[in-house]
Amino acid sequence: MSTYHDRRGLLVTADNADAVHHLDDAVRGLLAHSRHTPADLSRALEADPDFVLAHAAKGFLMKILGQAAFDPVARTCLQIAQAALADRGGTDRERAFVAGLRSLCAGEFIDAICHLERQLPDNPHDALAIKLSHALRFMLGDCQGMRASTHRYLHAWHEGMPDFGFLLGCHAFGLEETAEYAEAERVGRRAVDLEPTDAWGFHAVAHVMEMTDRPKDGVAWLAANEASLADTNNLAYHVWWHRALFHLSLGDLDAALDLYDTRIRAEQTDDFRDIANGASLLWRLQALGGEVGDRWDELADLAEGHIGDHAVCFADNHYVMALVGAGRSPDHLVASMRDRARQAAGTQGEILADVALPLAEAQAACGRGDLSEALAVFRRMGPAVRRIGGSHAQRDVFVLMTIEAAVAAGDRPTAGALLRDRLRGRPGNAWAQARLAQLGAGQDEPLRGAA
Repeated sequence: MSTYHDRRGLLVTADNADAVHHLDDAVRGLLAHSRHTPADLSRALEADPDFVLAHAAKGFLMKILGQAAFDPVARTCLQIAQAALADRGGTDRERAFVAGLRSLCAGEFIDAICHLERQLPDNPHDALAIKLSHALRFMLGDCQGMRASTHRYLHAWHEGMPDFGFLLGCHAFGLEETAEYAEAERVGRRAVDLEPTDAWGFHAVAHVMEMTDRPKDGVAWLAANEASLADTNNLAYHVWWHRALFHLSLGDLDAALDLYDTRIRAEQTDDFRDIANGASLLWRLQALGGEVGDRWDELADLAEGHIGDHAVCFADNHYVMALVGAGRSPDHLVASMRDRARQAAGTQGEILADVALPLAEAQAACGRGDLSEALAVFRRMGPAVRRIGGSHAQRDVFVLMTIEAAVAAGDRPTAGALLRDRLRGRPGNAWAQARLAQLGAGQDEPLRGAA
């Protein structure tokens, strides 16, 4: 069996150079969140059906999709990669990828990250490992880990190297999630300058504008870079979700709803991230007094199909949101979560038991009208909610739920404290200012405006 150097100078075991070339394309596609990535990975496996690194990469991608339906594919990838590694031999890097996939298939996210990263000191240009580690840490809400894992290897990269812009895009996102907003924006803009197709870096800058209450800047930034999304996968829907949030902040609910229909849910996909975009936007629209019609039903129908998944806690909590939003009981989903939590298997099992299940129960209580019960759980969860994964901007919907539950439960001191805390982080937030003034005036009705 031969070894080849890929575009980043890393040694790869493969049957032929064409397979390595196609894997290079797939790695670049993964970094760019390109919709062509699956096809490039398929070409690599067609060129070399026992390509260890390509099977490992495919297995990781199947697990990151967060649906139980894809678990058999991931396990098959693992089995083929293990057999090929035993037959062909391989590098320490390739062994680390296979070991990482084995851990991920067992539900051990942290172990999988450790395997990916243990070989990085010897291979600091391994963009595939860096991106997968970043993605898994994102799914755990590990913002400090995201930032540290890219910062650790930046010194080994420079602007003349392939994929450097994508590394900067990941680093910008970690900086934003750790509240280094000015540096995050600087690094994110540089990432997009170097790699105009870097949707993740482009999106990191949008996050900065969301967290610093700059909706007009956000709309302008997204409009100026819209063309870069032409070949982007479903991350494009999430970018449009950000634009909808900016319109909400500007008080334009109609524009946000139009984006929901024409961009965010124009293609009614079954990906949990797309469902989360839709559910959290509809919740915000309704909380602000918007009329969403029967749009919840489509999301709830999809959620019903994932009641037994429990692959990703972030997904479960948004499935509950979709069911409650549609006026359906989430009790069967919550009961399934409770059964899985008793097993507490793997990283997601622990998070499910500690955080996601109580959060689901709080949402279910809101749906029943048990607002005091819901508020007690929301308050108890507090910062621990980050463990379900996603970004601060995505999880912010649960902060808004807590505020609205406090208002509806008549707990003005709690609502006021939460709003004042929100204003400490976002001093220019018009919605929080107006909501606080409303409370002071004794008004509890929904407020049309920004969240």
